[in-house]
Amino acid sequence: MNKLEIKFLGIPSIKLNGNQIHLPFAKAEYIIFLLAYEKNITRDKLCSFLWGDVKEDVAKKSLRNAVYTIRKSFYDNIIISPKRSLLQIDENCEIITDISAIESFAINNKLKEEDIKSYIKLYTGDFLEGIENKLSPEFEEWLVILKNKYKKIFIENLKEIISLIMYDNYNLCEKCCMKLIEMEEFEEIGYRILMQIFSKQGRYSDAINIYNNLEKILSESLYVNPSSETKKIFDNIIKNHAAAKIEKKKKDFYGRKKEIETLKNNFVHFLSNKNFSSYIVFGEAGVGKTRLLEEATVGIENEFLLIKTSCYDVESEFMFKLWDKIFESLTYLLKVKNIKIPSDIIDYVKKSFPTLDIESNDSELNTNMRRNYLFMENYVCDMFSIIVKTQKVIFVIDDLQWADKNSLELLCKVIASNRYKIMFVASCRSENVSSVERFYLSLCPYRNVSKFELGRFSREETKKFIHLIMPEVESNSEIIYDESEGNPLFITEMMNSLKQGMSEKNITDKMTILINSRILNLSEEARKLLTVCSMFYEAFDIEILSKVTEIKSIRLIDLVEELLSKNILKEEKYQDNRYMLIFTHQKIREYIYNSVSNSKRMLLHEIIGEYYESKLNDNKIDRIFHPNLIYHFTRSNNKYKVFKYEIKGMQVILDVSHEIFPIIEDKKSSGVFEYYTDEKVLAEKFEKLKEMYEELRLKDTEEMYELGIIYLHLYGRFHKDIGNPSKGMDAIRNMIELSLKKEYYKYAFEGYLQLIQYSINTNNFDLMENSIENAEKIATIENDRVKFGLSLRFKGYLNVLKGNYADGEKYIFQAMDLFNSLTNRDKYILNIAASNFYIGESRRLQKKYNEAMEFYYSAYDLCDEDGDFPALALIFSKIGNTKFELEVYDEAQFYLLKSLKAYNKTVFAWGRAEVYYCLALIYDKKGLKGKSKNYIELAVLFSSKYYNSDLNNKCRIFLESL
Repeated sequence: MNKLEIKFLGIPSIKLNGNQIHLPFAKAEYIIFLLAYEKNITRDKLCSFLWGDVKEDVAKKSLRNAVYTIRKSFYDNIIISPKRSLLQIDENCEIITDISAIESFAINNKLKEEDIKSYIKLYTGDFLEGIENKLSPEFEEWLVILKNKYKKIFIENLKEIISLIMYDNYNLCEKCCMKLIEMEEFEEIGYRILMQIFSKQGRYSDAINIYNNLEKILSESLYVNPSSETKKIFDNIIKNHAAAKIEKKKKDFYGRKKEIETLKNNFVHFLSNKNFSSYIVFGEAGVGKTRLLEEATVGIENEFLLIKTSCYDVESEFMFKLWDKIFESLTYLLKVKNIKIPSDIIDYVKKSFPTLDIESNDSELNTNMRRNYLFMENYVCDMFSIIVKTQKVIFVIDDLQWADKNSLELLCKVIASNRYKIMFVASCRSENVSSVERFYLSLCPYRNVSKFELGRFSREETKKFIHLIMPEVESNSEIIYDESEGNPLFITEMMNSLKQGMSEKNITDKMTILINSRILNLSEEARKLLTVCSMFYEAFDIEILSKVTEIKSIRLIDLVEELLSKNILKEEKYQDNRYMLIFTHQKIREYIYNSVSNSKRMLLHEIIGEYYESKLNDNKIDRIFHPNLIYHFTRSNNKYKVFKYEIKGMQVILDVSHEIFPIIEDKKSSGVFEYYTDEKVLAEKFEKLKEMYEELRLKDTEEMYELGIIYLHLYGRFHKDIGNPSKGMDAIRNMIELSLKKEYYKYAFEGYLQLIQYSINTNNFDLMENSIENAEKIATIENDRVKFGLSLRFKGYLNVLKGNYADGEKYIFQAMDLFNSLTNRDKYILNIAASNFYIGESRRLQKKYNEAMEFYYSAYDLCDEDGDFPALALIFSKIGNTKFELEVYDEAQFYLLKSLKAYNKTVFAWGRAEVYYCLALIYDKKGLKGKSKNYIELAVLFSSKYYNSDLNNKCRIFLESL
């Protein structure tokens, strides 16, 4: 039986047997939606709905054509006519819709948390959102009635759910209230319940912010104030908040007066536009660096935009992990501070950092400015330049030694570009900090960065600390100092052990015994839970603990409270108002983790890895989940899963940095993923993947067979692009053979594209023609218009390269028309850019240079917003080459250098030799023989490396003439 899945809510979509269907024109899709909803409908009514403004005979003819198109796109009897006047969906076709899930949703005490979360996600927008609704008054009325109907049903259900769970599950209730507020902005009930549950959790500031937001919305939009009922709840929250402040105990913090004074005075200078300095606080683990930063930054949130974050050891392997967290925090801060950022900057930064979860606003960049933002760091720097016009920024970063190299480089650029408006304070361990030292030295020329060492307590300071914090164990201060050697963390641990009646013998082995003594006083269940907690290298929430341990919510909260009370775990508030859990010190986590048996560790990591795996959307990888998946599956020794997700990660990297004109599957992941991963790092990754592949290739499963094909494709593409074409092409031919064997035509087609690209760069027209013919056969077999378009484009370019310009341009324009006609045109925008580029190539080869320039610029305009560096590198190189032919040497040099700058952001290297050769000629004409010789030597190297014998000969002749 066929299965038809219809998504009515939000942006509508149609799937047949799991495959997305895109009909060639909108009214054909409208017919499917009408039939799926109405079950059956008369021909006259369809004509009236969709063609009410034309004559009857024309409308009926249009309907027949639409039905024919639908049958062709689905299958012959997808639409049947039980009576001549009626049309309906095939009775043997199962119809599944999202609105049926809303209609059938049952609310009772047996509702599970997963059911509620799934329900919330159902309503992604209004009924048939974005659909053209001016075809006829009848159709418009139909849309409005159903839009109101399902919105009302969903909201009423949501209110019932909230009343059912508001006292049992605060986190889930919060999500429901946020959804209710999103849908009914002026309905106060969602705000009131949210304020109440925040208050019950002690989150008074959040409750106050909710009220202030409501008050602002009602005042600005409706010119009214919140109701007396809402105001009464708010007044109680204010009273409770004041009481909580009075009862809050003074923090246990001793000493460090000089350091605190230095940092606080520095903040005052920064605020007063006087000379200030950013600081890096060095010191050993447990010496109190984190507490110092916490104490120094208390109470300055209102004066500055305070961005707090921490780094962890396993994150140093993953690019821009620090900035993922910074943008996560910044999302919340920008909304709270109401700071507006231009749309162009938001859109670009979001492609690189999806944790920046804010919508574009109406503010636009000047179109002439847009061309200056070629690389991701420019956008980030400019984003902060706009932010600091409103409020000065302070970064507070704990454990900076674990930040990856690229995060530090970007942080340096952001600070340097706004050095009078941005400062940072960071903690860093004293050992193994070469990357932080380089970061420090990079900022030294700007004269506003300093560092100091935070030392251990002296014997006298240790005594005073013990007297202040725990006077009941003061008589043991000497032994505490001897055993702790003045490390504040060790001192605290020993005080707690002595207070709990531990004998002196049990506290002689420093940190190990200190941590172990604390654990011994936990309940058995809490100790078991702590074992699970130690599997996470960074913050985690109660939800994942619940999934992994299957402990009921109430009992789980009690156990977490026990760990919090023992100061083993602490809570940290995140920008989306969630409270996350984290160890008070990484040494505690490391000790507990190392105490767990290998088999148990592997099992727990496997369970956690599977949880993160279940969170992936459509099994797509991204930089947020990728580190967690790799981390946990590596430690569970699940080599197959590690291989799978390493492969998926490499796909994201290479799809961006190794494709000149890629198809944009997902704009969020098509931005800068790891452009800054150099060739050596990628080569090392591929060597590890090769070992995994050789070990796993004998695993006789369909999925492993497919993963092997993907691996060979990535391996071949990488080696082809870095100058090992022989090794690369062997892998590509192997993957094509394996793909055809199992009729995996998608991958075989990708392999033929690699052969075509290789043949373009090596002038191997026979290979190119043969590969295009094979690609066309696959396009025919799959009846795939996109593949036809790609084949046409390359067929056209082959003719251009052979000198058959008229035929070549005909095919390229046909490809361009095909891509422009697709309903999801944006996905193929870079293929349209490629078509313009190839027409430009045709005109350049015909010496029609001005016409060539027009097409090159058209290609550039299309790919500029996506920051596709390989494409930009190639386009700039051809513009520069054309300018050279026109003897406009300064402009030619400008574009060729821009091309090299773009090339240097990726390991993609095809085409570099031509750029070096042309620059060598320009510098020779300018009399700069040294520069000319440097570039021609590079041209010789690259043309030899990439098998371009014609260019290599020209380069050698020119080199000999110098």
